[in-house]
Amino acid sequence: MTNERRRAPATPEEVRKELESAVVKTVAGFLNGHGGRLLIGVDDREADVGLVQDYGSSAKIGGPDGFARHLMQILLDRLVVAYVSVRVLSL
Repeated sequence: MTNERRRAPATPEEVRKELESAVVKTVAGFLNGHGGRLLIGVDDREADVGLVQDYGSSAKIGGPDGFARHLMQILLDRLVVAYVSVRVLSL
């Protein structure tokens, strides 16, 4: 029997922070490469999975405009961002 320590289930706040970190790392990769478009709310098969659940993840977000502001603020807080724009599009 091993002495593995099991991690307690993640809180919604921990999950949100992990997802935000993943997005920041992905954007940083784009900025360090040749740029491109990062589509959030689209799966690997290019199917629209939406962002409705993300809109409800914080009272501050509320909808598409709040999501775009929140995402841009995360990028501004964690990266030196000069050439990034955030747009929310309907598919």
